[in-house]
Amino acid sequence: MHGLHSLQFPPGQSPIVSKIYIYYGNVPLEFTVPPLPVSCFNRSVFLDKLSNIVENQKTIGLTCRLMVE
Repeated sequence: MHGLHSLQFPPGQSPIVSKIYIYYGNVPLEFTVPPLPVSCFNRSVFLDKLSNIVENQKTIGLTCRLMVE
């Protein structure tokens, strides 16, 4: 694993981050995403968890867990 100082960019250019993942925990197989702080909601609805419902190897529905302020 390398530190950020090992990344090199052309003069005058810098990276653009389009997506970032933050996980909580020390065991990679048990990582969880930290909960979204309430201060980020701004009266919006967020999808906390999406699961598919499978029956006879076919998806028959979805389960959505939504979070609101």
